[in-house]
Formats: sequence, structure tokens, C-alpha cells
Amino acid sequence: MAALGHAWRVLQWLPLGLRRFTRAGYERAAEHFDEHADTPPLDQIDMHGKHVLITGANSGIGYAAALRLAHMGAHVHLLCRSRQRGEAALASIHESLSTTTTPSNSPSTSPSNSPSTSPSTSPSTSPSTPSTTATTTSATTTSTTTTSITPSSITSSSITSSSCTLHVVKLGSLAEVRAFAAEYRQSGLPLHVLIHNAGCMQPRALSQDGIEANLQVNLIAPFLLTELLVPVLERTDDARVIMVSSGGMLTERLLVNDLQWEQAGFDATRQYARNKRQQIALTERWSELHDGILFVSMHPGWVDTAAVRDSMPDFHRRMQHRLRDADQGADTVVWLSAVPRQHLQPAGFYLDRAPAAKHLFMAGTTHSPPLVDRLWSECVRLSGGGEEEIE
Repeated sequence: MAALGHAWRVLQWLPLGLRRFTRAGYERAAEHFDEHADTPPLDQIDMHGKHVLITGANSGIGYAAALRLAHMGAHVHLLCRSRQRGEAALASIHESLSTTTTPSNSPSTSPSNSPSTSPSTSPSTSPSTPSTTATTTSATTTSTTTTSITPSSITSSSITSSSCTLHVVKLGSLAEVRAFAAEYRQSGLPLHVLIHNAGCMQPRALSQDGIEANLQVNLIAPFLLTELLVPVLERTDDARVIMVSSGGMLTERLLVNDLQWEQAGFDATRQYARNKRQQIALTERWSELHDGILFVSMHPGWVDTAAVRDSMPDFHRRMQHRLRDADQGADTVVWLSAVPRQHLQPAGFYLDRAPAAKHLFMAGTTHSPPLVDRLWSECVRLSGGGEEEIE
């Protein structure tokens, strides 16, 4: 029955994706972006004074969102696995800001389109980091600083009308996640937007923490990072947490047994989709627990990225001319980060700036609170924190 149910969901999901998740789907939706008179255009929203943290920000959707938010004036914190790739992305943002004097609604410079589905992504160009760039590494507590404009130990540099900070943190190491979160809490900085963009879709392997790697990057590390930064979010006015999910989650039920897929028949694509369904459930639970923080999730559509090419080569070969670019994939991330809160639904799931369904017709994917309780407990256990620490 489980296999039949999955087949039924995939049968619905494919035509929906062809209609809504492609480049053409985005272009159709974009024709109506300006019809909502009560929502200000993105290029008229000023993000100066806002601190935005984006995981997996060195390329693809994460980089496109970081660049656009930086052009809108936000102080963008790039959380990246690789220092070299992070510095290349930071240099590219710096160059773009240096040559642009007004916010851009569609920045034209972009490293390669690696998506939120890759734990390690790289820009197509690797410009040397400019002398005004500051980076911090939580795991080693080393930093290089030029102009400090923020409190305590987190340093950054002023870049044109905005500023950026690079944090080198591997989500595959829960110790590094904890070290970074402690550093950010101690800095005294606010956190207006936390964007969980980094992701993983690879053959089954264990992280250095002994957790299945996809599960750790997609679910356990974001859970831990969010929980550890909740105190910062709670003391920040209009704080938001955005989970970059996937339309693939529509094909999966919320599964709590065998989260690490230790049984035979591991499938990286399905594990990724399951993790994305689990992200939705956590987003809903966080929204119930923290009224003062806006928790939402979104689907970027089908985006042409290096990870899609590497992880789903057959899908990419068939669909490459229909896939969105990274800027289109990042558009709703930026919109959710910037528009006035009253226009957004707590725990909402968004596609192309509009609420979208979390379940397909007669899909059997709705879940009960006790099931989410079990998921929560497993996340606490696997992240290595007791309930008294992660609350």
C-alpha cells in the first residue's frame, strides 16, 4: 500500500510540476506580482539595518538571495562550508555592490547555479577576496578584519550601501553549528531573517557525528541552529525563519521511524523529499511555539543547478530547457524576507510569492501532533541536546 500511495502522489506531482515549478510557471506567476496593491514592490523595500543569515550562500539559490538582499541594504551573513568558495561569493557580491548604486530587483552577476540541494557548492568564478572583506570561522575562532561595524566577536566590513560577513561552518559537524550559534548569541547582534537554504542529496553515508549525511544537513543541523538562535530571534523585532523546502515533499508522508534509512533500499532523492516534508512539520511546530517569530517555508521551483545536474542527471537532461535560473528560484525567498509581516501567513508554504498547498489530492500525507512530537524528540536526540538545552 505504501508503494501504491507513493505512486499516486508522483502521478499527481509530475503534471503539477510541469505546470507550476518550471521557468514558464514562474514567468506566468510573475505577470501577477504587481497586482497586489497592498504589497510594496521589492525594489522599493529598504532592508538597511536588517541582519540576514543564509546557509549555503556561496552559490545557486543562496547566493542569488544574498546578492539581492545585499542590494536592498541588508547586512547578509553567508554561512558556507568552504572558505574558498565563500570568499569567492563574498568578493562577487562586493564587486556587484561596488558597481551598483541603487538596489536591483534582478542582480545580473551570479556564480554558478548550485542549489540548496548541495552541501558543497562553488561559484564558476573565484575572484580573489577584496581587502575590505572580513571572514569568521566559528570552528577555529580565527578571523581577518578590516572595518568593524558590529558588536563583539562577529566582525564585518562596510561594502558600499550594505555589508556582508562570511562564516565558515560545516553543517555536517554539529560541534561547528553549536560554536557558531554561541558566537552569534554572544555578539549581541540582532537576527531579522534566518534562511535555511543549504541541503544535501547524496548516496548514503554517515557524517562525523554518526548521522546519515542527508538527514543531518537537511534536518538535524537546521533544527539545532534554529533552536540555538531562538533567543536572538525572540529579542529581534519582526524576526523570521524561512525554510527552503521542495515540491518533492508533496510525494512523501511524514515518516518518523527509521529517519536515517538504515533499512535496505536507500534512495537519496526520496530521502531528500522526506527531509523536506519533515522540515514543513517542524516549521509548523515552531510557529505554534513562538508567536513572536514568523516561521514559513517555500518551494523555489525546479532550478537549474549543479547539484541537480549531479544528483539527478536524467531529470536534468530531460528538463534542462524548462528549469528556472537561480534568481527566479530565490525570488520568493527574498520576498518572504522583505515584505511586511501582515501579508504573510504563519507556518505558510509559499511558491512564487503566494501560499501553496502542502498536500496533494487524497495523498494521505497529513500528520498528527503526536507524530510531530515524535519527530521533535528524535531531532533533539540526534542533535545531541537535552530538552532543557533545546527549548
